[in-house]
Amino acid sequence: MSEIEQLEKYLQQELPPEEKLLLDAKCLIDTQLRDTIFYQEQAYAVIRHFGRKQLRAEICELEKRMFTDNLFMQFRTKIQSIFK
Repeated sequence: MSEIEQLEKYLQQELPPEEKLLLDAKCLIDTQLRDTIFYQEQAYAVIRHFGRKQLRAEICELEKRMFTDNLFMQFRTKIQSIFK
């Protein structure tokens, strides 16, 4: 397994316990490895944030369309009657 694959599995908590323990030990003595893991975690956080932001925008667009487009008139009427 390449180092990149190992780091991916480590960050996704998919490494077997003995490999995780070995990588944790390597991090204690290898500051470059520790930094690599830190920056990879930061990259994942940005990706997750962007993904949530993108999903939120898509949901808002769908909501807007469903409550303005005549195609969804029956749906809109039913939803509005529920919340009266």
